[in-house]
Amino acid sequence: MASTSSSYDSAWPIPIPFSISSDTRSKAGGVPINTNSSYWARFAGFVPDPTANLISEFERLSIHQGWSRKTKASRRRFAEACEAEFDHHFVVGASKLQTWQALCVEVGVGPVPASITQCKKALNRVLVNLVNLIDHRRNPAVKLLIFQSFREFQNYTMAGRIFPKRLAKADGFLKIFLQEIF
Repeated sequence: MASTSSSYDSAWPIPIPFSISSDTRSKAGGVPINTNSSYWARFAGFVPDPTANLISEFERLSIHQGWSRKTKASRRRFAEACEAEFDHHFVVGASKLQTWQALCVEVGVGPVPASITQCKKALNRVLVNLVNLIDHRRNPAVKLLIFQSFREFQNYTMAGRIFPKRLAKADGFLKIFLQEIF
């Protein structure tokens, strides 16, 4: 099935007021990749792959740790990983307006709104999968998908790319992207 989603494939660096380690470069193209998430470092012997997507990295960690899959404990651990990745990539010292404007830039909203209220209104119309957004932040070489139809967004998300709703609702920035998909 052909996808009509578009991707926001920005030239690096994009003007976003959060830190991305410039000392770590991907092998392809020298794109900065942020490897400093403390969640993965908690597990002895586990070597994180900063180019891996969040779900693949968690599955690899589960195998490394010998965790069962498809259990309540597994879902809780995945939520912890999502929360840690979110905090690492989104919670930084920038002002609230700068963070909202950075999200607008990242998802291709332009011109960049001048107020938080205008940013929220603009972002409310954008269909973005939060797991894909984190993957993009983990590795800017991963294209950020901006969906043109709700059906495509729903199909993509229902294929196992579900960010924990509780975490997204608790955050002032990410809850703007929440959609009722069930």
